[in-house]
Amino acid sequence: MEEARDVDAGTEVIVGGLRDPSFGPVVLTGLGGIFTEVYEDTSHRIAPIDAAEAREAIEELTAIELLEGYRGRDPADVDALADVVAAVGDLVAEHEAISEVDVNPVLATSEGAVALDALVVLGGDA
Repeated sequence: MEEARDVDAGTEVIVGGLRDPSFGPVVLTGLGGIFTEVYEDTSHRIAPIDAAEAREAIEELTAIELLEGYRGRDPADVDALADVVAAVGDLVAEHEAISEVDVNPVLATSEGAVALDALVVLGGDA
């Protein structure tokens, strides 16, 4: 059995995807939880993307300072978070029936990234 994690020991991030009528599958990441709408700190890419491009999207965020370890906090495992972003992009790109994915929050910690809540909306072409 996996050891319990301290859910207060990380940074909440949003990872989402949608099927845009003009651009097709798009993936986004940004500051998550209750801060998503407040700060509107997001980065978007046309999916699918690889982990390197996902990391670039993460590094564009103003919140990157929080993920790098701010005021004595441990830095988050940004590579693990980039893998999550790339995987959500793959999910939206590969499954046309998915019109939207919202994984919020993803808790980014020094030990990895874990989804705490998610929503998948179906409605695209099957």
